[in-house]
Amino acid sequence: MPPDGLKGKADFGDHTLGIYVHDGAPGTPESHDAKDDIFLIQSGSSDFRVGGTGVSMRSTGSGEKLGTDISGATTIHLVKGDVITIPAGMVHQYLTKPGEKITYLVIRRVKQEDTVPPQPQMEGMPVGVIHWPNGTPPEGLQHKANFGDHILYGYHREKSGAIEFHETQDDVFVVEKGEADFLVGGTGVGMRVSGKGEQQGTSIDGATRVHLTNGDVITIPANMPHQFVLTSGQQLDYFIIKIVKSQPQNP
Repeated sequence: MPPDGLKGKADFGDHTLGIYVHDGAPGTPESHDAKDDIFLIQSGSSDFRVGGTGVSMRSTGSGEKLGTDISGATTIHLVKGDVITIPAGMVHQYLTKPGEKITYLVIRRVKQEDTVPPQPQMEGMPVGVIHWPNGTPPEGLQHKANFGDHILYGYHREKSGAIEFHETQDDVFVVEKGEADFLVGGTGVGMRVSGKGEQQGTSIDGATRVHLTNGDVITIPANMPHQFVLTSGQQLDYFIIKIVKSQPQNP
């Protein structure tokens, strides 16, 4: 949870990160002209409408629109653990009823000019919408949904990860289950190129150690060394949202 409360929002310029709640009442139909939404449901449940045509949509500034209703929308029931992505310009709305409460994390990505087309059409979903019940893609846990300017996938870990950094990607990690220590910052030792824009090393000098557990969120800027550290018997399930930078970032 953000230190400034449930409605706190971290703004990184090309993406924002926030946690929101609907308690007993529906949200307002809305759309964002130049921003994709990724929703990760943290607790509770609610019906959710997406697609179709917004009714009486009005601009609220900066490419944001609000309306009174949605005509021809697809209705999806969202529960804890679900993931759903909404492409820019598509109207959507939470339909939380009296007695229902839903809390969700939203990563909002500002669209870049060099993006690629959305993922293949999912059966029963509006074009460009991805819904992963319980956070699991139909293609398997580690399937990567690549939108060009951001990438979304889940990961299951039973051992420590590599020491690494990414030259052109910010990482947002969302822990779904389990716990582990996490090393971040400092100076990577023995770093070597392991792929395009990727480097791995042998250790990190001066890193900060953070203990991560269920529900934690941590963001890592491009070019910062980091590593998951698991002890024997530990397991960790988490989502990764990679924000692809429009230009390489200087170390």
